[in-house]
Amino acid sequence: MSNISCAFANRIIMKYMDGRATEKELALLRAHAGECPSCGEDLELYGRLMTDFNQECLEEAPDGFDDAVMTKIAALDITRESVQARVESFMCCASGVFSALIGVGVLLFLNKEPLLNYLAGNERFLNLIDVWASVSIFADRLSAGATAFMSSSAAAVAPYLSNARPTLLVAALALGFTRYILYKRVKPAKLGRND
Repeated sequence: MSNISCAFANRIIMKYMDGRATEKELALLRAHAGECPSCGEDLELYGRLMTDFNQECLEEAPDGFDDAVMTKIAALDITRESVQARVESFMCCASGVFSALIGVGVLLFLNKEPLLNYLAGNERFLNLIDVWASVSIFADRLSAGATAFMSSSAAAVAPYLSNARPTLLVAALALGFTRYILYKRVKPAKLGRND
């Protein structure tokens, strides 16, 4: 009785097909195949396939075939890098636009009263005043709720709330400047340039 399972025998058969089976493994496989009809049929089938495959006359590739294939692969790599560079460029631009929109939104929120006064004085924007007023009321409620939460949970934050405008402006500028510097450093390296 053989000491290997059918699953192990199948692994040895695959190694045999690849030409990697050792003599010891082949001896174990033959012993198991003699006792197990299923594995014996598999070994016989794969053996015939290997014999037929080795007897077939294979055509050789024409001269220059390897070089042509490698040239096409290199072209694909360049295309992939080009697409990746475009995607990275788009993502940098999109994140910059998003940061700018967030900054504009924060500035509009912080300066809503002067903006409302300007809009009220201009006839073209009178129909927007009702919409803006409802948004302003909601923003005031949200701001009051946030302020109440902040003051009740952390009294140490209160001095920073009065100076929020300059802090937010500096943070937005720092974020934009950092993104610009990182984009300038990464872009030439990704594209293979040293400028």
